[in-house]
Formats: sequence, C-alpha cells, structure tokens
Amino acid sequence: MAACGKDDGGDDVAVEDTTTTQGDKDVLSYVPAGNMYQSGIEERITFALFQGVPASLVPAATEVMVSFQKPGTKVLTEAVRAERKSEGIGERPYYVVRHNFDAAGDWGVRATVAGKKPGDAVITINDPATAAWPTPGEALPKVKTPTASDTLGVNPICTRSEGPCPWHDASLDTLLGNGKPTIVLLATPALCQSATCGPVLDILLGERGTLGTKVNVVHVEVFNDTTGKTLSPAFAAFKVTSEPVLFFADRGGVVSERFNGPFDASEARAAISRLLA
Repeated sequence: MAACGKDDGGDDVAVEDTTTTQGDKDVLSYVPAGNMYQSGIEERITFALFQGVPASLVPAATEVMVSFQKPGTKVLTEAVRAERKSEGIGERPYYVVRHNFDAAGDWGVRATVAGKKPGDAVITINDPATAAWPTPGEALPKVKTPTASDTLGVNPICTRSEGPCPWHDASLDTLLGNGKPTIVLLATPALCQSATCGPVLDILLGERGTLGTKVNVVHVEVFNDTTGKTLSPAFAAFKVTSEPVLFFADRGGVVSERFNGPFDASEARAAISRLLA
C-alpha cells in the first residue's frame, strides 16, 4: 500500500502514513485493484480493503466511505459510500466508487470505516491527451488477435483451466466494423497476479445467453506463453499497464466504457445492458 507524503509542491498532505505493527486490529489497508485512470471523465475506482494485522477482509455489512485529495491541496473531497461487489467473485470481494477527477496528478485516497484508522493510498490520474491506452471516445486498436486457425505464435491462446473459451474464433480486426458492439477482455487466467482473471472470464461466460450473436466478444491473453516473459502482440497493442481490463465499444468500434481491474456479475450485466441500449 502506498501512503501519501508530500506532493510536488511540497505541501503536507492530509492523508497520513498508515504504517502498522503486528497485532494492530484497528488499521485499514487500502489495496488498489486497478489503475489507468484519467482526468475529465467519471472513473470507476476499484480497491480491496483489509483490516488488522495480520490482515483480514472487512466484513460485508461494513459501511466504507471514500474521499479523494487533489494534488497540491490539503482538502479531502466529501466522502461517498463505496459499493462492495462480490457476485461471482466471492472469494475476492472488492469495492468500487466513481469520481470525476478535474486534474491530472497523484491524488490521495482515503477509505474510512467507523472505529478504524483510515486506509490511505495514492493513485495516479493521467492526462487523457497523453494516455497511451484506448480511452472512452477513442477507437479500439484494429489488431489481429490469436485464433485457433492462426495462433500468431501465442501458445496457448487461452489459459482458462477448463479449456479454451469460445472467444478466440475470430480475430478482432475482422470483427470491428461488422455493425455490432464489441467487448474485449484482456486477461490471463493462469498467470494473473491478482487471481481475478479466471473469475472475470467465467463471469462473462455466464452472460453468453444475453450476449448471443448481438455482440462481438474477444478474449486476449496477456503473454505469448506460460512462462509469462513476453507480452502477446495483441495485448501489447492496447498499451495497458495492468490486467484484467475490459473494454466495451459501440457499433463503430469506439470505446464507450472501460473496466480497470476486477468486476463482478452485477457490474458486467449492467455494462452489457448499457452497451446493448
């Protein structure tokens, strides 16, 4: 967990170092579950939250409040309640809160629970003009993705433990422009550092009945092989800095929404409904 110290302007910031000692039952630990955030749009911020040392999950019924601190200021925004998400990903619950950051830079984040020391962290908010990855309003990269008939040197093309998912039948570059909205999941179930790639892929598979043939869906593995040493060319083309990442694009291939980090079944259903609408 990163803790705020001083910003570039040298002013002391409001959030504090939450260094803990063994047996501290009151401390909260805020663990970012995604990155790739930008200013000027409402961003979906995800995080895990633990309490105590050694750490344990915060109980499900707990009210978690989150506030943000703009770079160069000492003032925290008004706290808002974070939603706990766990449907289909129960062993790895996370929290989500949305905020429109009005400036790029390193923002402080504070999560609070009654009776506990706050959990503090820093997240980087990027200028959308310099963000390398596809942002809402921009087109998905029209890139070749591995298929069973043309693996592009990626082996395996899907590391799902139950066997390859069905979303490697057609390359992304051939699907874009066919008049259907598109979903692209960048994830590696076998090598995912957060161990959420497999569950989120399974969540999407659970929505196949809704998606049917109305939506293009493509799963892109992160690495060329199971050594995890070389990024697959298709993944590299997105220029993302974490995984899993889920893109939703309209019928013209323009990104309408992006999930950085994990998502549960309720968030997936809602986003799919927005896409189809």
